[in-house]
Amino acid sequence: MRLLTLICLGLIAITSSAQVNLFEPMRKHAVYYEIFGPGLFFGSANYDFTYGFSAKHALRGRIGLAVYDGVFAVTSVNYSIGEKKHFGEIGLGGTTFYLLTGEEKPDFFIRPGYRFIGDKGLVVTAAIYVHSTKGSYKEDILFLPGVGVGYSF
Repeated sequence: MRLLTLICLGLIAITSSAQVNLFEPMRKHAVYYEIFGPGLFFGSANYDFTYGFSAKHALRGRIGLAVYDGVFAVTSVNYSIGEKKHFGEIGLGGTTFYLLTGEEKPDFFIRPGYRFIGDKGLVVTAAIYVHSTKGSYKEDILFLPGVGVGYSF
């Protein structure tokens, strides 16, 4: 009787652990197109690299290109926290847009946002970019929404 109980408990443990894989590797790369955000009206094409600290915490580096009266770069570093498919993010970044306009101070932004990563690689991002338009958050501040769609691998 004890042997039968142990076998049943073992089978239950094996089948329940097979349904939830806590050690599934985090996808490290993503490419996506984001409309609005730091790329303004035409958006930006972006590449993300993820360094996962654990299954729930990660640091993401981003580099992108945007076109608005010339080509300029978009970069940011984001901290992500979440589980499996859903992640909240907070990040800091900047653009080289000021070089196109002849401004003296670079554009910096704070980026609170959300990221969805599907099982088959779909990436959807949504964020509010809090831009410093004069190089300081004491002066003019611009809030820009950004929505991105792409693929992670």
